[in-house]
Amino acid sequence: MIDAQLGDSGELQHQRLFDVELALTNIARFAVALGGLDVPADQCAEVRLALNALAVGDLIAARQHAESLLALLAAARPLTSEEDSTAVVVVHRFAGSILALSVAWPAWLAGATTEGEKGTFEPAVVLFGGWLPGSAQVSAVASAERGMRRGDRVRLAPYTRAAVQVGIAVGASILLGDVVSGRRFYWAVIAAFITFMGVNNSGEQARKGLYRIAGTVVGIGIGSLLATAVGHRPYWSIAVILISLFFGFYFMRINYAFMVIGITVMVSQLYVQLGEFSNSLLGLRLAETAIGSSVAIIVVTLVLPLRTRRVLRVALRAHVHAVRVLADHATSVLLGELESSGSTLRADARAVDASDQALMATAQPLRRNLFGSHDEDTAQVMRLASASRHYSRNLVNDAEGIGPLDPALRLDVARAAATLSSSLHILADSLTGPIDADYTRSSALFDRTERRLEDDAARLDKGQLAIRDLKLIDGAMAKLAELAGLPVTDYDTVGTGIA
Repeated sequence: MIDAQLGDSGELQHQRLFDVELALTNIARFAVALGGLDVPADQCAEVRLALNALAVGDLIAARQHAESLLALLAAARPLTSEEDSTAVVVVHRFAGSILALSVAWPAWLAGATTEGEKGTFEPAVVLFGGWLPGSAQVSAVASAERGMRRGDRVRLAPYTRAAVQVGIAVGASILLGDVVSGRRFYWAVIAAFITFMGVNNSGEQARKGLYRIAGTVVGIGIGSLLATAVGHRPYWSIAVILISLFFGFYFMRINYAFMVIGITVMVSQLYVQLGEFSNSLLGLRLAETAIGSSVAIIVVTLVLPLRTRRVLRVALRAHVHAVRVLADHATSVLLGELESSGSTLRADARAVDASDQALMATAQPLRRNLFGSHDEDTAQVMRLASASRHYSRNLVNDAEGIGPLDPALRLDVARAAATLSSSLHILADSLTGPIDADYTRSSALFDRTERRLEDDAARLDKGQLAIRDLKLIDGAMAKLAELAGLPVTDYDTVGTGIA
């Protein structure tokens, strides 16, 4: 959101923001990882001191402890196990993130841009009403595509689908609401209509309808108590209305039910002042609201439904595509085919951020059912997508400044990168419809590149980190391919003709 709000303020400001954000998130991520590893006591002490220094804003002390940590690593005993190797990598990256923050944070606070920069950068993320778009764009794409299930094969523009559903839901709400109360039937109509506002697929619509019912139940309880306590004192009533609306709007971003509670309390106070308040009236409001919301839920489930799992596949496909574009550009930098300025890679990283946010927003209705238990498959997809985002963002930083590779390394990187790109393309296609293809792991090829980099001390650190990032991306995407039902093959286990 901050990156989008910066607009065309200049490439340097976007770069500084990215560097600060990457350093901060990596410090937190690696600190958590260190908690589960067997790290020597002297190194743990330096990690703790560095974090304490950051907590009080002392970047100079944090940098000194990070340098001491790197010195301890250099003097450490030889590695004896794979766990020791993992601990060394995580400690090294933690210290590197501290050093990166000590440079990036003062530069970001300085906020200076060169004259020629302004207007040269185009943000990769667009805000809607000051907020990230969430599932709106991927839902629109899913609505216009033919789904994989028989009931999802109708392709419609989002506004056409919504118009049909709203028309049916409002018509049914009028009929049923009038049966309960000819005078207050409009409460059912309002509940049905509002269920479709600000949501984009059946899961979000159904969840909003349920939140409206739950919020009305709680709001009636609170509204009844406050109506009795305040009585016909208008100034107190105005104060209750303003406070309830404030908290309703303030907490609406957390849960729509808070907004419904605030409005229900407000309505209770208004009817007290009009001399029409009674508990039976509040009970009637609950009944009409339940009718309207229930009708809306039934309609979005049965009439031209845009199922959330269908939208989730589209969102995941967009995320895989964004990761593939970033990986392709990063390997082009390693091969010397793309200028290592970082602007292209940072724009790609923001595109990955945006696709990840859309994926998280889309999956929200699926992550927990009505009883609060987890959907483990969806949770695993989210974990893998989040991991691939972290690895992609690190790749942006690690791919810079390596310099041109020698011909043998270039050939290895090109082969591994082509395999990764092809596999990610296959994974994205499998999320559109069934295909007869395998996801081929590229980690073995990147392993060979990493071994050859060990002979080139000048490029060892950053080169190995970039290759490791690509291997981690491949690992996360291979697990996603398994969840998507794709066969996964590996150069380590299947003959491929690659020497």
